[in-house]
Parts: sequence; structure tokens; C-alpha cells
Amino acid sequence: MKFQNTFSVQFVQLLDAIVILCGLFLTFPVRNLLVPIFDILPTVVIDVQVVKWTDISPLLFGLVPLLPVFLEFFGFYDKIGISGFWKRCQQIYKATLILACSFAVLAVLLKFEYQNRSIMVVGVSVVTTLLLLRDLLMRFFLRNRSNSEDLKVPVLLIGTKGSISDWKREILTEDFNHMLIAGEYDCRGRDHDVLESLLAEHRVEKVIFLTKETPFDDISSAVEICEEMGVDACIATNFINTKIASPSFGEIGGMPMLIVRSVPDLSWALFGKHLIDRIGAACLLVVTAPIWIIAIIGILASDGGPVFFRQDRAGRYGKPFKMWKFRSMVRDAESKLAALKKEQVNQMSGPVFKLEDDPRIFKFGHWMRRTSVDELPQLLNVLFGEMSLVGPRPMACYEIPELPKAAHRRKLSIKPGITCIWQVEGRNSISDFDDWVKLDLKYIDEWSLALDIKILLKTIPAVLFSKGAK
Repeated sequence: MKFQNTFSVQFVQLLDAIVILCGLFLTFPVRNLLVPIFDILPTVVIDVQVVKWTDISPLLFGLVPLLPVFLEFFGFYDKIGISGFWKRCQQIYKATLILACSFAVLAVLLKFEYQNRSIMVVGVSVVTTLLLLRDLLMRFFLRNRSNSEDLKVPVLLIGTKGSISDWKREILTEDFNHMLIAGEYDCRGRDHDVLESLLAEHRVEKVIFLTKETPFDDISSAVEICEEMGVDACIATNFINTKIASPSFGEIGGMPMLIVRSVPDLSWALFGKHLIDRIGAACLLVVTAPIWIIAIIGILASDGGPVFFRQDRAGRYGKPFKMWKFRSMVRDAESKLAALKKEQVNQMSGPVFKLEDDPRIFKFGHWMRRTSVDELPQLLNVLFGEMSLVGPRPMACYEIPELPKAAHRRKLSIKPGITCIWQVEGRNSISDFDDWVKLDLKYIDEWSLALDIKILLKTIPAVLFSKGAK
């Protein structure tokens, strides 16, 4: 559970592929170093010649993509950091042995001219050793991080006192240590305003439903609240009907769960999104460096320092972070906001304050806003993993308690972004906060890597031609 919030399975499989490739590179020098030792032993017969890359069958490189697949088949990635060390040794041994034997048979059938058995033996040994070393280091890393309260998953338990007590007694200690129990809630015949408050107040990421002695109707209505607010619901019960979320089976603490997830699940596509974010942000920082210099000079010449403006924004599940922007307003803009709200009519319904001709914006700031140059420092937030290139725009933390509907919180269920559908289709032409949220939820429900790329491509002309910017 905690593991999936720290690493994705796809990331570990990719890491293992790199480890296997490194193991193949090390196989040749290791084998050549061992030849003199084997030559001393009277019972060991081995070809003493030095083996080069050109002497080895290309079949061996099939280990790189196929071994992680075989490891997954034997359950190697099911409980990383939790399952026993010897069990993981057995899983690696079985996967490598079966794959090595398969390659040996194929090599004979395909009649490759040169086959060195010592390379196969040493290669499997080196790869197995490196995989075990990687596993030990990751287990050590995960167990150390599980001691940090800030890195634990905030969990709300829903059920009767008896069912919650039984679950706590049965749950594995390793699983329980990865959780931060935010509270316990009995949903039988209750007003779910209390549940909404608990989810929002404790920034809950998962709700575990322990359904013993709880009527199904009460569970169903509570699950709908989780679904609307974009919080994962883990249910120890039968199937339920959902409108938005995708139900899937999982396991927490050894108990089968039906997980109702209304946000994109871990996948290769999501891992690709993370890579695009980090690599894209780094490249854009380099490419836009001259614009940063222009912005810094313009701000200092127009209104003096400071150059940057930082504000507490709501990240995933409402967790606050400092969002960076080039300062486009006067230095005391924040203190003037309350008075401005009384004097001016908000052009956006809901908790977000929008004003076309905001008097707090200085002259050069208008140009930065029109060209979206003021948003460039958010590339640092993307690089630090606090934001994504594409995602719902982050709201100010003080606006979150004023959200008119619990369903609006579902826009917080994924990482916020620099651009989204709102920027390329609506932007400042939208004046209804509910319409803005609908576009964000449309992005969440229809998310794909292709959609992200499409939005990024549409953002370029939107920025260049100041489409919708004011």
C-alpha cells in the first residue's frame, strides 16, 4: 500500500531491467577472472579462453525485457518491502533458472555457432546477486521511510468498533506501519457531512470499509462520497455500482478488498507521464532561460523586488506546497485582496476570485500575464515533483474550505498542473466555477498519455497567440 505511493511497480520493473543489463555487462569480466580459479580445480573442466561480446549469443539479451515479466509471474513485485527475504530469493531463482533453461534450449534448436556454458552460469549468478542486492537496498529504504509520519498514507477506517478492532488484530504489522490512521467512523444511519469533513480535514487518501454488521445501503452512500471526492475506497464486501470510478480487487493486511478508484491507476502510461514531466521541465528550463532574464529585468525595472511570488497552493489531496510565479502584482497585493473583493464584483462564481482589470497588476505584469511568462517558475515545481506539466490548476489553500460541493474536491485527487483543458479550451472565457471544475473532472476521467500530449501541443499556440489571456 505504502510502496505504491513511493514507487510504481513499472518503475521497479524498469529498474530491474537496467540491473539485468548491468549484470550482463559484468558477466564477461567476472567469468574471465574466474577462469584461473576453475583451472586449479581438478574436477572442473572449463574453456580457458577469454570470451568477448562478439562470442556470445544475442539470445542472452532477452533476459533484459523477459526476466522482469517472469519475476512478476512468480509474484516478485506483489509485496515489495513486506514479503520474506528467502521467499524473494526463491522467486528470483525460479524465474532466472526457467528463463536460462529456455534460452539454452532455443540456442541449441537455432544452432548458434558459439555457446559458452560458463557464460550462462556466471551470467545467471551475477544477475541474481544484483537483483537481490537491489531488493535489499529498496527494502532498507522503504522501511526507513515508513518511520516518517509525513510519508505515511492517511487512512480513515469505516465500520463498527468490533469490526475495526478485529481488523487491527489481524492486519500485518508491516502493512499497518505504512498507514497513518486519520480516524474511525461508524457510518450506520449517519449524516455524511461528518464523513466529508473528516476526508477534507485529514487529507485522507484511502478509506477502508470494514463491513461487518454494517448495512450495505450505508456503505454504498459512504462510498459515493469517497468517489465524488476522489478518495480511494477499499471495501471488504461484494460488488457495488459506480458511476465514475473503476472497481478492482486488491489486498490490504491480508484481507481481500474491492477498491473503487476514481483517478488514473498506476500504469506504464502514468510512469511515462512522470518521465515527461521531469525531462520536459528540465528541457524547458534551459530553453526558456533567456525569457527568465527578460522577466527578471522587467520586474526589477517596473516595480523593484522581489522577483518571485510564492503562495501556498493545494496539491494532491489538498496537501499544501509553495507554488512559484514571477511576481506580476504589487508587493502588498495579498493584503489588498480582502478590500478588493468588497469593491469589485468577482467575475468567477465560486471560491476563486477573478478580475479582468485587476488594479494590483503593474504594467510589466500585464505583459507577463498575457504571455503566460509569469507561470514559467512553476517548472521548478514540476521538477521537484509537486506539480505536473498537465493537470488541474492548483487552487490557493484558503480557497479549498470554500468549495461549494464535495464533488469539487475530486479535482484534488491528482497532481495539479501548469496547463489543462481549461487553459486550451476555456481559460478566461469561463466565468462559472462549476464549468471550470467540469473541465478538470473531464480531464481526470478521460486521462491518457495521448491526451496530455494533445493538451501540451494545444498550449503552445494558446500561449504564443495569447488565446484567452487577460
